[in-house]
Amino acid sequence: MRFLSITVLSDGITSEVLNSCGFVIIELLRGLTLRTNRVSRFSVSAPLNLVQEFNAAIRNVGYSRSEAVQTAMRNLLSDWKWTNDAKGIMTGGIIVVYDHEVRGIEETLTSTQHHNQNIISSTMHIHLDDRHCLEMIAVKGEVKEVQNLAQQLTRQRGVKQIKLALVALPH
Repeated sequence: MRFLSITVLSDGITSEVLNSCGFVIIELLRGLTLRTNRVSRFSVSAPLNLVQEFNAAIRNVGYSRSEAVQTAMRNLLSDWKWTNDAKGIMTGGIIVVYDHEVRGIEETLTSTQHHNQNIISSTMHIHLDDRHCLEMIAVKGEVKEVQNLAQQLTRQRGVKQIKLALVALPH
C-alpha cells in the first residue's frame, strides 16, 4: 500500500500556502492527527491503483486532493445524516459491489439476505468482470431495519462498495 498525505482545509488553501504566509503548523507525534484552528491533516492508506484512479478523476474535475476529499466527506455525511434521521416505512435499493473470489462471500451475502427476507422484495445479480459482482437488493421496510441490513452487508470481507438509496412511500 502507498500512503497518501492529505491536508484538509475549510477554505481550500493548501498547507504550503499557509506555511509561506507565516502560519505555524505544529507537527504532533507520527500517526496522530495534526490540528490547528484551520486545518486537520491526516494520512489515508489506499491501494496504488485506487490512488491513481482518484488522481485522474480529480484532474478531470479540476479538484485538488483536499477539495475532492472534502467533497466526498460532505457527501458521506449528508447521506448518513439523511438516512439516520429518516423514520418510518421506506422503499429503495441497496447496491453491493463485491469480490466473489473472497472465500465464503457469496454464502455470507445469501445468508444475510435470507435472515432479512421480511424487508427484501427481490435481488438481481450482475457479473461485472471475472472477479467482481454487483447485487441490487430491492427493499421495503422500517428505515432502521434497512439501515441495519446495509451495515451488515458493509461489514462483510470482500464487499468493496455499498450504496443505499431510499425514498419515502407516497401517502
